[in-house]
Amino acid sequence: MANKWLVFGGWSLPPDILSPIFGAHAIYLDVNELFGDIFIEEKQAENWNAILFNKLNPMLPNHPICIAGWSTGAFFAYALSGIVKPKKMFLLSASPSFCKREGFIHGQDRSVVKVMRRQLARNKTSVLKNFQLQCGLHEYNPKAENYSVQELDWGLQFLENISLLPLQKSLCPTHIFHGKQDAIVPYLAGELFAREIGAAKTILPGGHAFFLDDASMGTIRQNV
Repeated sequence: MANKWLVFGGWSLPPDILSPIFGAHAIYLDVNELFGDIFIEEKQAENWNAILFNKLNPMLPNHPICIAGWSTGAFFAYALSGIVKPKKMFLLSASPSFCKREGFIHGQDRSVVKVMRRQLARNKTSVLKNFQLQCGLHEYNPKAENYSVQELDWGLQFLENISLLPLQKSLCPTHIFHGKQDAIVPYLAGELFAREIGAAKTILPGGHAFFLDDASMGTIRQNV
């Protein structure tokens, strides 16, 4: 029986961007539509992963599943893996922290996220287009326009605050894939992540959305 995948997409992009890898029968979860559940009175809940599990649990199959996440979705996948207990886990463009913090130098400066939040309220489309350009998308994905400024801002707040440190060893076989030229989440963050949790790692050519390259996509699919 083929593995059943639970797949989390990234900030401002629909999760079906990952469908060429995980196929039509995976369960695709849009993190942008989930931020509203974990922000209570404009503040991220401390038990956000438990809140998500309670929301998602009814849609999970009874048989064992595998879990995957790209970028922001990688935070969701890793944080839920200890509760869902998947057969295996794939993390793409993953980092234990999006922003730099004490003891972690491989992230973005918080000022970058704060600037994005200010610009978002003024010109959402400009922020989205610039982000997709940095991801390495060849054409603008207009589905990003479907997300509200509030949803996108919650997502940026999440990225500004999220930290999985100190990391715990993965409880299932885990593989981290990362683009060598990633300008959003440096590949060194992925290497550190893999080392700390005892995961396999594969560094591939390309940027943040490295998996859109046919060769890289094929490499990942071989492991699915």
